[in-house]
Formats: sequence, structure tokens, C-alpha cells
Amino acid sequence: MVQPTQTSDPNPRLSVIFPGDENFQDILSWEFPAEPFYLRQVQRALESDMPQRVLHEDGIIFGLHVMDKNSRHLIGFGAISQSKLYSEYADNRRHFYLPLLAARPDMTGRGFGKVILDHLISYASAEFLESETNDQEIADLIFLDVYIANPIRNWYTGPSYEFRVLNENNPKLDPDENNEPYYIMSRSLRLPGPESGLQPTD
Repeated sequence: MVQPTQTSDPNPRLSVIFPGDENFQDILSWEFPAEPFYLRQVQRALESDMPQRVLHEDGIIFGLHVMDKNSRHLIGFGAISQSKLYSEYADNRRHFYLPLLAARPDMTGRGFGKVILDHLISYASAEFLESETNDQEIADLIFLDVYIANPIRNWYTGPSYEFRVLNENNPKLDPDENNEPYYIMSRSLRLPGPESGLQPTD
């Protein structure tokens, strides 16, 4: 589930993270709090879910770094894949899906989640336009899911992102989290989107 933070720090940089590499192991070592449950589940989803999405759904994990004179520090990450998870809402086509996004637990509240989310939407929009040019069958929608217990869900539907709740009257239940209900949300990639200001690292 996606969990952004708000307000930003200067000069973040971007890199691609691969399951098993040093940055991936770094994220696995982050100590997410046991409560609320939607923060705790980030590590479980990262371990069990993301390697499969990278392998089978063209998944990409983007790491967000801040730099100093001698080194770079990983302070957040976000993932995107091309999935059929919610194809029932996308004319049975593949679609972009945001399975996971988080800031390092000691770096929350500084806007890094928003920076990453802006980049993921910008990336999906560019990929969709390219797929349309090449006549590929991919929906013009990007999806995410958010637990009802997570108050950040109201932020996605606001004017900054305009995600729509698709199952407000019939929330799904997550068996891995004691059947906690969650909403499915989507946003058109044809809407004007946020511009990513992220720069790649070496």
C-alpha cells in the first residue's frame, strides 16, 4: 500500500533498485513501526511481493537518495509495475500499478513520499504515451490501493492527484492483515500530471 509524506527537502536524486542488491538490503533493514499496521506491512510486502513484480510485471523500484560531499543516503523508495491486478476496472487490459511507496522511518514528514509519487506518475504517463505510439495494449490508468484505516487516503482524492475510489461501497479485504478493508483507486494518465524534478544518480 502507498504511504506518502508531505513537504520536501532539497536535492534528492534517483536510482533504480534491484531485488537483492545493496540498496534493497538496506531497505529491508529499515525498522518500520509495529503500529499502525499499514506501516508495518511495508516490509512484508517488500520481501514477498516486489521481487515477483520485478520478475513478472516489468516492475521497477526507484530509490530516492540525498547527497553529501562524500556519499549518498537512501531515504525512500517507490515501486511501479504493469499489472492485470485491477484489469476489471481497465477493460481487461494491463495497467500501471503502484504497489509500494515509503520514506525511511526516521525521514517521514519531509515530503519525500510526495516527491517519489510525483515521479512515479510522471514515469507512468511517459510510458503510456510511448505504448500508445507503439499500439501496445495498456490502459490509460494508474492504480493504487489504500487501507481505509489510513487517513492518507483522503489526500489522494484531493486536487493534487485526483485519484478516484472505485469500490467505495464494496471495499476489498486483505487476508494478510486480519481482513483489513482497503480501497482501490485509479487516476487517468491523460490528466495533466506532476512534473518529476528528480535527477538520476551515477
